[in-house]
Amino acid sequence: MDDLILARNRGIFERAAERGAPIDRLLIEHDEGKDPNFFLVTGVEGHYLYASAAVGPDGEPTLLVAQLEENEARGTGLPFKVAGPSSAENYSSILSGAKRIGVNGEALSYGRATTLQGLGLELVDVRHEIKRARTVKTPRELEQMKKAASMTARVAAYVPKMVREGMREFELASEIDYSMGKLGSQGTSFPTLAAFGEGSADPHHMSGKRKLKPGDLVLVDFGAVSGRMKADITRTFVYGKVEEWQRRLYKMVLNAQEMALDLLDVGVPSHLVHQTAEDYITRELEGLGMGGTMGHGLGHGIGYLEHDGVRLTRKWKGDPNDPANPDFIVMDGLITTVEPGAYIPGRGGVRIEDDVYVGSSGVKILTGVAPKGRLIQIG
Repeated sequence: MDDLILARNRGIFERAAERGAPIDRLLIEHDEGKDPNFFLVTGVEGHYLYASAAVGPDGEPTLLVAQLEENEARGTGLPFKVAGPSSAENYSSILSGAKRIGVNGEALSYGRATTLQGLGLELVDVRHEIKRARTVKTPRELEQMKKAASMTARVAAYVPKMVREGMREFELASEIDYSMGKLGSQGTSFPTLAAFGEGSADPHHMSGKRKLKPGDLVLVDFGAVSGRMKADITRTFVYGKVEEWQRRLYKMVLNAQEMALDLLDVGVPSHLVHQTAEDYITRELEGLGMGGTMGHGLGHGIGYLEHDGVRLTRKWKGDPNDPANPDFIVMDGLITTVEPGAYIPGRGGVRIEDDVYVGSSGVKILTGVAPKGRLIQIG
């Protein structure tokens, strides 16, 4: 088994103990795709829809799989047990001798939790320790991440050729998905977002029936998948003649991203990177005199999930020892998005997002193939 996965698993136990919540075993249930952390702690490939993994303090996982998954489990080289008809007996077989069980509180169902408690087990929510474990990738995960980002960037570069007057947002989103699939993407990181005109001012806009017309900003946000790694990119264009406010909005967001990328480095407090970009955009929007805001974090980890691990966001004002504290010191091997945005309600918005790798030799933009140096005019 990969030594880095073992070390990453041990880190979950160590961080839980450091905050006064020691655990004897870590239990992750895949439960039909509800918790991809099953793959994080085991390093296995395949589907394993019904599988669970119990991890010991040494980092070694034991699999609990359905009978139809037995052959796959046998090929992993990991110890495993085949699930029987009783869930209580299944848990007992892989948690023998344990009393305090670490679980992902974001994914474990109430029904499973009561079953575990019925066995006399104490459940400890270690969701935050798991998130931190996902931040730094193994070499295999990094290679898959690079492939996902490369496919994503290639499609983003081609988006202007997909755009045509009168098309609906969902049509553009569908063409983006198809293009990613043709390049080999194993799905999409999240529902692809295409927003026209005023819809681009909504960071979480849902692609709808809005038709494209001249003068519209066109914002697309999507990601390809390779292995289990998910990429994420955003690019913004204009269909037809560019208005001055659109040009200025784009320039301020591009400047903010460049400032953030210049500051982002190993050892830098994460909130400083966010605050530098947000403060700049706030000042520039005030100068534009049209209202508007950035209104979201500068970036987030990316990998097994579209929001994976840590976040680049504002300085935490609560208890610094709270496990929910998002502040962190940028570490060697971090993969994060950097995605400043500026949004003017009722008119439109601009976001520029890239996936970046932060290492001891600096920052590498994984989605850099997609152009962004100027506001591209389509048509």
